[in-house]
Amino acid sequence: MIKIHDVEQGSIAWHELRADRITGTSAKDLLLADSIDAVLLSKDDTFKGNYYTERGKALEPQAIQLYNEIYETDIAHFGFVTNTKYN
Repeated sequence: MIKIHDVEQGSIAWHELRADRITGTSAKDLLLADSIDAVLLSKDDTFKGNYYTERGKALEPQAIQLYNEIYETDIAHFGFVTNTKYN
């Protein structure tokens, strides 16, 4: 089941949701790892962002608005998505 979590990116709740999960930041490590467990054990949660992540956050509202206009939909902003199929 897909669940949308309404949390602010970078908040304590957001970091708690990311804990013990493979995310975009750690997904690249899967290419070199022997197992998912090895990636989870070596996960470095000290990454706090950079120019590109800050730019993405700044542009996200405009991207959502443009997407909604193009596809005539009403996608909302949310902080994190999980899927029990992959937990």
